Amino acid sequence: MRSQFQRLTCGLATGLLLSGCEVELYHDLSERHANEALLALRQAGLQADKRPSGRSALRGTTYTLLGSRREEERALALLGEQGLPAAEPRQSGGGKLALLPSEARAVQLGEREQALVETLESLPQVSHARVHLTQAEPDPLLPTAQLRPTAAVLLRLRGPLPLKPSEVAELIARSVVGLDAADVTVLSTQAPSPPLAVPPPPGSQRLLLPILGALCGLVSGLALLLAGLLWRSRRRDEKPKKTEHALHALTSS
Repeated sequence: MRSQFQRLTCGLATGLLLSGCEVELYHDLSERHANEALLALRQAGLQADKRPSGRSALRGTTYTLLGSRREEERALALLGEQGLPAAEPRQSGGGKLALLPSEARAVQLGEREQALVETLESLPQVSHARVHLTQAEPDPLLPTAQLRPTAAVLLRLRGPLPLKPSEVAELIARSVVGLDAADVTVLSTQAPSPPLAVPPPPGSQRLLLPILGALCGLVSGLALLLAGLLWRSRRRDEKPKKTEHALHALTSS
């Protein structure tokens, strides 16, 4: 019973110690991007968690990625090497009630880019996708010039993509009015493999273990002290009862 109590108190002490050392790594992430970064950190042996932070018109509920303060530099370096979290889509609207024509076109392009990103990332082989659409502005000096939109696609792949670059270009072109597949550039890169667990820096465990041991010892000592006080109070309550029983026996005899 005492060993279970000590383990419980040690766990509570560890949780209290770590909860005060959280640091915000990234915020306003979509759930998918937050989960990917969270998984990469935990697979590397680093402490991490996520927490809802708000809502976005394009991405729904957004999340904040949390890590340990003493592991902040290692966590940020690892995420940078992995290209995580993926860049989030640009916000649209800006809260304005009325938009200029150029702003309305930019909003429409952003929403279409996000829709194409979600379509490409639905493929299991695609880790991240970025789509850039460019809608040419009419030139006042050349009002009759034929200006065509262009697009650029960057894919980070986990494995071989079942689609050819020309098929990806055709998919993008069919989603934008006036866009030709020949004006779509598709580039791909291989996502790095998940890193092995990163060993903690030398001396960190030596510093943490004595602190946890001291906390456990302090909590255990307090528990034993309380148990002793309870035992003494019970002994004091039992003594008058014994004396009362003895006097009752003498008077009855």
